[in-house]
Amino acid sequence: MKIDIRTPKSVYIIIGNKTFYIDDSTDEAIMEKFETETNCKNCGSKMGIDCGEAEPDYNHEYCSLGCYHEDHIGYDPELNKELHSQIN
Repeated sequence: MKIDIRTPKSVYIIIGNKTFYIDDSTDEAIMEKFETETNCKNCGSKMGIDCGEAEPDYNHEYCSLGCYHEDHIGYDPELNKELHSQIN
């Protein structure tokens, strides 16, 4: 969760891919919610998309276990084969 206080009467609160905007600077009590798209930190694919037989997102930053490992330890063909054998 991220809280971004813009003024004493306005704030953005970000939770996952949702952004909440609260503003009472004009005494109107404005509250809005926005959904933001997120992408995998490694390959850039759109998160939250389940493409048929594809696995669900690994976590909120990576679309798959393979992308997580590739981003943290680099591409390793043998590890890639092992990961795919565990999934299938």
